[in-house]
Amino acid sequence: MKLTMRLLAAVMLAIPALVHAQHEGMPGMGHSAPVGSSDESARTFLMMATDKQRTAFAECMDATQRVSAAIEQMKRTGSPWSRGRASYDPQDLRKLTEQQEKFESALSAMTAAHQAFWGELNEAQKNGLDRQLRKLNHLEADLNSSSLLMSQILMDAKPGPGSPKLRWDVNAITKDLGEWRSEHTKIAKTMSIPL
Repeated sequence: MKLTMRLLAAVMLAIPALVHAQHEGMPGMGHSAPVGSSDESARTFLMMATDKQRTAFAECMDATQRVSAAIEQMKRTGSPWSRGRASYDPQDLRKLTEQQEKFESALSAMTAAHQAFWGELNEAQKNGLDRQLRKLNHLEADLNSSSLLMSQILMDAKPGPGSPKLRWDVNAITKDLGEWRSEHTKIAKTMSIPL
């Protein structure tokens, strides 16, 4: 009888600690997952974005939209880029140089916004998003290379008949930016961020 009473007392003393542990969940990189949840539920909970991460992600997408707008403006200029026209005047170069500067500024802001978002992620999230983050790093390098190529083309350009053709593949950079958006859409889905 005494043994039974002791066991009962021990159980009663343990209940508050168990309730607290279940309420707090398991520790994990700024989030906690409910005790007894499945592995997938725990992973979903740990990957879920905080308010600060959602804000950083929104800023990243806004910056991406500004790059897209700069590219669309270049595409509307038309003939020097898309047709590789051999003869162009100083006004063409002036317009293209202004567009290149806007594009470069927008691209730098997009890169900074992406780095700021990446810096908000905890280790569990970085591990879970490793594939997307590596793809984004690759696309970032491609976009920066395209910007440098555009700068070099404009530096070498001289207006007038017989000038070298301006060849810069706007479609390729549009494709890279489309993939950039696609990877961010995957991140948003994984982190439960509404688009």
